[in-house]
Amino acid sequence: PGPFLIAVDSTSQSNIGDFTLTVEELDPPANQACSAATPITLTGGKATVTGTTAFGTDEFPGVVNCGKSSAFDGPQAYYSFNATAGSNYWIQLSSTFDDAYLYVFGGACTGSNIQTSCSSGTTGTVLGPVDTGRKAIYLTAPATGTYIVAVDSALSSARDEFGDFTIDVEEFT
Repeated sequence: PGPFLIAVDSTSQSNIGDFTLTVEELDPPANQACSAATPITLTGGKATVTGTTAFGTDEFPGVVNCGKSSAFDGPQAYYSFNATAGSNYWIQLSSTFDDAYLYVFGGACTGSNIQTSCSSGTTGTVLGPVDTGRKAIYLTAPATGTYIVAVDSALSSARDEFGDFTIDVEEFT
């Protein structure tokens, strides 16, 4: 698509000078769809992954709110890890953007399953908003299987509702 026109302006005629304009083409993250969740491999019971929700889209618009008052309509990034029934996991999110939400669920990658799971407090847990800080979920796996970790936000139009993050996962048996 294109061509695109880019205008550079100032607030007054006295605000003039040289500038540098950099244009970079970026692709959306591959793991913006739940079915394409990036696997997390725990080594020695620990793992750290970095990612972004920038340039992504909302996979389930208006569907997922995890029991909060408004839907998480920002872009998501999904990760998966294998858990053992009865094992405990500490999942920590550190984000560069406001109002980041972290939730964990098991089962199918459908909007209705995600909503049911993260609202029930059984297989799903929700944490947020993170507000550019570090927050964590403590999860005891109710069954052996694959669990999905999602990073999301409440609004898709606000400038600070997407960005970079780090997830730390640690298993305590």
